Amino acid sequence: MACSNAQRRHPPDLESGFLREKEGTRFFIRLWPDPVFLQEKTPGEWVEAGARNADISLTALKETRDALVTRLRLEYPDAVDQACKGAASLPQSADVPYCVRYLSQLTQRIRQHEAFLQVIPASIRKVISKFPAQHFTLLRCISQCPEIMELLETNPLLGYMVATHEPWSSIPATAVPLSAVLRLPRRQILARLGFETPSNAMVRVIGKVPHSACTPAMVSLLRTSLRNPETVRRLGFLPRINLGVAEIAACPTTLSMVGNGFLAYVGNTRAEDRQALTKCHIETYTLLRDRYGDSSERQVFKKPSEFHAACSKYVYFLLPEEIQACDLPFPDPPLPDAPEIRALRTPTDVKEEGEHQNNCVIGLLKTLAAGDAFLYRVLRPERATLLIKKRHGRWQIEEISAADNVPVTAETKALVEDWLRLQDATPGSARTSRQNRVRP
Repeated sequence: MACSNAQRRHPPDLESGFLREKEGTRFFIRLWPDPVFLQEKTPGEWVEAGARNADISLTALKETRDALVTRLRLEYPDAVDQACKGAASLPQSADVPYCVRYLSQLTQRIRQHEAFLQVIPASIRKVISKFPAQHFTLLRCISQCPEIMELLETNPLLGYMVATHEPWSSIPATAVPLSAVLRLPRRQILARLGFETPSNAMVRVIGKVPHSACTPAMVSLLRTSLRNPETVRRLGFLPRINLGVAEIAACPTTLSMVGNGFLAYVGNTRAEDRQALTKCHIETYTLLRDRYGDSSERQVFKKPSEFHAACSKYVYFLLPEEIQACDLPFPDPPLPDAPEIRALRTPTDVKEEGEHQNNCVIGLLKTLAAGDAFLYRVLRPERATLLIKKRHGRWQIEEISAADNVPVTAETKALVEDWLRLQDATPGSARTSRQNRVRP
């Protein structure tokens, strides 16, 4: 494979790529075939522009778009539909906030870029888009060694490591070709990648990592944690492994605090694919336990509800701003979401609700973190904030108000009351959260 930092003394073939100019410097981009990203240093002298980490599939922007659609669709359905169609302009109305207008701009930008990517074969474009970043490196590797496509599909992290491994992307062409490496048994490929005592079990563990969790951080964590045969054995029981699981597994103390069921829950949580939220929450719990409880207590959490119950013992010792800083998730809400009614599950959710509705729900953090009450966001027929508590064996409205603490309409209150009655009429759907709540 060609050296990635080699200078090119002749201008590229301008018939098979695109010239772009930025701040007085010219760049040449060719995505397919023979992907290159060059920068003109002096007239006629082109060098690699260093696009190893380029997100050519705009993964981050697409995730932002999808999050905005989920957040805004129920509240502004018509405007969001227009924005998702890439409408050049939206109605100039106070009812259409800036975030919806930004969604429209974002959609147009993504569509323009997707048109630019059409030169890449559809099957290759589909595989690359599943990864969060380093798309250009993956694209170049596929162009030079198409055989890696099978590995990228069947064992994404192993394929990702092979495609982005620096020695193979920069060694002289006289060395062992990558196609020969791909014909080796997969445990031998792991050995060439520097994994200690590779085994078939280790290959199977690495094969549980989805495309969306393939990052340098994941590689580093598994390279460390899989040195321990017991860790390999435990991770082998999981159906899916993401960054959240890898962070827990890399710390023997944290790993000893959770059961396989808890790990499976973390692995199946898409938000943990690239953010190790649960690991941070466990570390926060450990600090609270050592400060306010029995530091010698050693509990193994088999499921998230047990962890939430343990955390709730200490929330009464904390100030609201400390709870907010920890951002510990609240106990599981007792009633399931409806299309128009959504539970607020973290201090961050409560903070955003308070800012959006201009109310003081942030002052409820202790109550919410302890599981003594639960807060919901009402989206229709009007925007409102709902607080429920359990009385006489039933969940009831404690408080409901629109923005600026304005009373809601009779229609909104009737919808919420119907939702509560429906939960009462559904066996097992409105279970008490008492098992998730332990008062000090």
